[in-house]
Amino acid sequence: MTGFPYRLEPLLGFRQSSLQLARQALSAAENRLEAARQILSRAQEDMRVCEQALGVLAGNPPLYLSALNFLREQRLRCQALSQDVSEAERDWAQARAVLQHARTELRQVEKHKERHRLAAREREQRKVFREQDEAWLQRRRQGGA
Repeated sequence: MTGFPYRLEPLLGFRQSSLQLARQALSAAENRLEAARQILSRAQEDMRVCEQALGVLAGNPPLYLSALNFLREQRLRCQALSQDVSEAERDWAQARAVLQHARTELRQVEKHKERHRLAAREREQRKVFREQDEAWLQRRRQGGA
């Protein structure tokens, strides 16, 4: 069988490139999410260390007040970082949904191509069979004459 001409090849290429872009976007979202989680984790660890040091600093009021201010700022920072993590999780979920959609669209076009390839193959086989039948009939006519 000769090469199968698929009219929607540009669409298939577009869907494949869309899938690749969606994979890249998901990877970037995963990286942002992991980075945001690590930053939050470090900030929470700093806050825990400061809370543990408060007992030792109780005898030094200026240092104790300074540590309390730092702790308050660190709690505010952790709240902001928690929001950043939540946003990164939403972005990741959205990127994953886009990837799933891109996969679905690509599968649809690939199935369409496969159906058309099989139909073209069947047409080609029918053509070959018809030619063989005509050749047999022609030989039969020539043999009988």
